[in-house]
Amino acid sequence: MDITINEDYMLTILKALYGEFISAKQYFENHKNSRDKIGLISPKEYKEVYNNLLKQSHEQGELLELNLIDS
Repeated sequence: MDITINEDYMLTILKALYGEFISAKQYFENHKNSRDKIGLISPKEYKEVYNNLLKQSHEQGELLELNLIDS
């Protein structure tokens, strides 16, 4: 699917995804019981979406100063 998003909007989306990634990571670290995680988006899923969008931006020569999420 091709969606055209300007660089400013992409940066906003990436910031939101990164913030949610950090929050989810902390929540999942503090709540080991799988019942506490039912229906939640995992840090891995946030990371995958963030990295996918950022890779596409990099391929277009945009947001090159941002790094992929490693952890």
